[in-house]
Amino acid sequence: MERLIGTTQVLVTEPSGKFIVGRKKRGAGEGSLMLPGGKVEQESHVTGALREIGQEAGQQLLNVLGGISLVAILHVNRRCPDTNIPFGPIAVYHAFASRAAPLLGPTDEFEPRWAPLGGPMLSDMLPDYSIWLPATYGFSQAGGGMNHYLEFDLRNIAAWNMNLRGAQDAPQECLVAA
Repeated sequence: MERLIGTTQVLVTEPSGKFIVGRKKRGAGEGSLMLPGGKVEQESHVTGALREIGQEAGQQLLNVLGGISLVAILHVNRRCPDTNIPFGPIAVYHAFASRAAPLLGPTDEFEPRWAPLGGPMLSDMLPDYSIWLPATYGFSQAGGGMNHYLEFDLRNIAAWNMNLRGAQDAPQECLVAA
């Protein structure tokens, strides 16, 4: 059995509804617009999510976050380009910024910016983003805390499904400690 790579994506929003998106310059999704995120290293998914926000959008953003909660688990049929190891479930978190803090300038890997959701931007993202991002965004705006999370099965995009689950069903390594 192949081992899986743990990954995380973070939907960082601010009061006007904009969120952070960036063009990936290298690695998985190179050339596409994506949310901040990446491989989970020797750490929990939550710690990895916060580290990725700091690395890709800027450490100063961590100072204005009002919290972070799990909103989705994605099951995708994609492999890591540098190792050919399959991605495991991707933990998607929502982090709410109290204001649109200045972002880190472009790095060698990511060019972050605040953007409104929708329209042509989704066509510049990986194909599965157009399926799960609008639903995840809507759920995170309506939900607030971690009472439920969405589970998407995108292994076959033509026949994807979405299940609303209770927090008690979420993988323990993905939960935010109280």
